[in-house]
Amino acid sequence: MQSSFFRRGSVRVAALVVSTTVALVGFGALPASAAPGDVVIDVYTMNDFHGHLEQNLGSGEAGAASIATAFDTFKTANPNSTLVSAGDNISGSPFISQAQQDEPTIDALNQIGLSVSAIGNHELDHGRADLEGRVSDLADFDLISANLFNKGTTDHAFAPYDIQTFDGVKVGFIGAVTEDLPSLVSPTGIDTLAVGGIVDSVNAVAQELTDGIDDGTNAEADVLVLLIHEGAASPTANMTDVGTVFGKIVTGTAPYVDAIASGHTHNLYSQTVTVGGKSLPVLQTGSYGSNLGHFNFQVNPTTKEISSATGETIRLVTPAVPGGAPASAVYAQDPEVAALVATAKAESSIIGRVSIGTITASFTRALQSDGTTENRGGESDLGNEVADGQLWATRDLGTQLAFMNPGGLRTNIDFAANASNPEDSDGNVTYEEAATVQPFANTLITQTITGAQVKTVLEQQWQTGQTRPFLKLGINSDLAYTYDAAAADGSHVTEIFYKGAPIAAEDTFKIVTNSFLAAGGDGFLELANGQGKSDTGRVDLDAFVNYIGENEPLTPDYSTRSVGIANLAEPAGTPVDFGTTEPGTSYEFALSSLLLSGIPNPDTELNVLFDGEQIASAAIDPTVVDKYDEQGRATVAFTLPASLRNGDHTVSFQVGEAGLRITFPLVITGGFGDPIVDPTTPSVGAGTTTTVSPALAATGLDATVPLLGAGLLLALGALLVVRRRRGALTGP
Repeated sequence: MQSSFFRRGSVRVAALVVSTTVALVGFGALPASAAPGDVVIDVYTMNDFHGHLEQNLGSGEAGAASIATAFDTFKTANPNSTLVSAGDNISGSPFISQAQQDEPTIDALNQIGLSVSAIGNHELDHGRADLEGRVSDLADFDLISANLFNKGTTDHAFAPYDIQTFDGVKVGFIGAVTEDLPSLVSPTGIDTLAVGGIVDSVNAVAQELTDGIDDGTNAEADVLVLLIHEGAASPTANMTDVGTVFGKIVTGTAPYVDAIASGHTHNLYSQTVTVGGKSLPVLQTGSYGSNLGHFNFQVNPTTKEISSATGETIRLVTPAVPGGAPASAVYAQDPEVAALVATAKAESSIIGRVSIGTITASFTRALQSDGTTENRGGESDLGNEVADGQLWATRDLGTQLAFMNPGGLRTNIDFAANASNPEDSDGNVTYEEAATVQPFANTLITQTITGAQVKTVLEQQWQTGQTRPFLKLGINSDLAYTYDAAAADGSHVTEIFYKGAPIAAEDTFKIVTNSFLAAGGDGFLELANGQGKSDTGRVDLDAFVNYIGENEPLTPDYSTRSVGIANLAEPAGTPVDFGTTEPGTSYEFALSSLLLSGIPNPDTELNVLFDGEQIASAAIDPTVVDKYDEQGRATVAFTLPASLRNGDHTVSFQVGEAGLRITFPLVITGGFGDPIVDPTTPSVGAGTTTTVSPALAATGLDATVPLLGAGLLLALGALLVVRRRRGALTGP
């Protein structure tokens, strides 16, 4: 095999033994025989490895050492074999690789034998200079792209192709990166690059490689393989649907290339498509080294005509059998690569001891009633804080809302020192502690969704019939909502508020989530449907590390950001609305989610206040309801005073003396006298007073306190104000 494109001023040459032997390897069934005299070439592909060096069988990840054994097995069966990538080999990586700027991953890919890779968007996370310098200097494989140009010119910024020769047959690999690149990485990092159209750029290079001219600068190829960092939106997508981005690419390049290895969308598929009478294989291997792709080409050595071109995906991990055998690797681990991974693990552990900031108390996940088992259905201070951190990390991009999935939080951040680390102390947070909380190295994705979609996302927390029937999202402090746990699915959420104001269905919000949620993970399918979706290239771990460091000492917020409340006299799912009523009217309400699990010294009493004066109370039941966010329940009955002045008044539910307070307006008729309008009234905030506008004076509400209520409630004159321990439920 010989590379014909110059890389860093040198030409890489490797001799390959001629072989037409075809073997059955792993789960990849190669053709049983080739036409007499044909050269058999096997191209193995990978994509979106993202530095997942370690074997994680439970997640289906084979690990670098197992991939090495797999490819070595294939190449032993047919020396005319090569391993190529469709990009995103690095960045967005787990701690073991990320902590060392992905250098262990580049080293591992070198040892495995990767020969060439398309440039993915994540290769440019740290800018062009880093890719052209540090990354390229470390890599023994070429990094190619036909659609990246020096800005203002028609000159390719990187090698557009790589040619490898097998037994006299030249295979050309053409690279390309998604046209969305400018919105996926920092603009300053690629300000000298222009992104060209994929179809036109690829076809222009393909024509150069097949025009019959080989003058030393314009090479020729007999077989063309497109390595493209763009892919189909789903495993079952119609690859030739010209109504999709990928369909346009496939149909537009098919006349010029003989196979397409794709990436970027992290999907697993292998299809043979037909365009204009020409058939060719198109595949993608999922992500994180769970599978390899395989193209088998049989080529006449004289005419260089392709007798056969097939594609498949090869599974590297056998999944677990329910009630039976656990997941297992198909291929053993290569000792040399395994040693490299072990060294990287040890070195990352040293880096993990670095202090990133301090906290004043532990940040914890919600727990089930046994006090030790994680409860993904419970609201947690850790989940909310991570959401706050993600919003903080993307504030320069204009984000307004953040959602965090509970399954993305793998442990707590303990205030107590780690006994195994003699350098640790109480309140100190190490890099490894933060990395253990969020070990998946997801990138942060921004997109725009409507108020109606926000409601749908929150409704999708209820997942009836699933193993976990409720998954509680962490949300940032500017977002709050009320719900009725007894309502039918799709009707639980009764009110949603942003910075104290009710949101409307047509409102739009720029949100941030990790890439797992943005793809609809954990059943939050609506998060896959936003507009203007953009991968920031910022890793969730980095965001949280920087957030802790810039805001130390960080203190847990033990207030809830969602409250269950139901008027027991009304149908389930009905928003609370006192409206217009008379003195002496009786009510009964059920409230829930008044407490976060695991918090120290939780409040024990719910008080009912009328115009700020207590008229009833009820004990708060702190019992944890496993799998649901219902800790801190109370049922309270009360009767309005019998003698009241006509006009505007308030009823409040308050946790303890200074905790959560929810305030509703009501209008009294049938009482006595005219309503009193006082332009200065006490604030609902504990221990404070303020001046309010005359329009709000009669309600007894502070105009500076966040006001809660949906459009329907506003039409009825209702207003909900939620106060938290450290301010309003809906944020400052």
